[in-house]
Amino acid sequence: VVNALIATAKQFSFQVSAYVIMPDHVHIVLTAEEEGADFEAMMKAFKQATGFEWSQRRGRRLWQKGYWDRVLRNPEHTLSVCRYVVENPVRAKLVEHPTQYALCGSTQYTMEEICSAIQIRGWWSAH
Repeated sequence: VVNALIATAKQFSFQVSAYVIMPDHVHIVLTAEEEGADFEAMMKAFKQATGFEWSQRRGRRLWQKGYWDRVLRNPEHTLSVCRYVVENPVRAKLVEHPTQYALCGSTQYTMEEICSAIQIRGWWSAH
């Protein structure tokens, strides 16, 4: 799933600013590398590629229909949101620090940059 995410994002001109693959859900922060990068097409291609392979191996669906998305209107909040994303396994008590969780990372930032970002409360409702 991680390899498919990174390859598909690159194909559609996105950086994967942060990702975490949890046992029952996924969080992804993408940053468009060029004007007109097509988020919906990228998500469709990613879900099709990973979902098809999963169904061939497991005989059942991997993804629910649709997804939740938000647009970050303040680029200064990006690293804070990335930190929130990679700290999911910590909040779920799967690990003590994000770097201990193999299924999280970024193609844009180091984990050190993400983990040292200042937390901004309420970023999800800021416009």
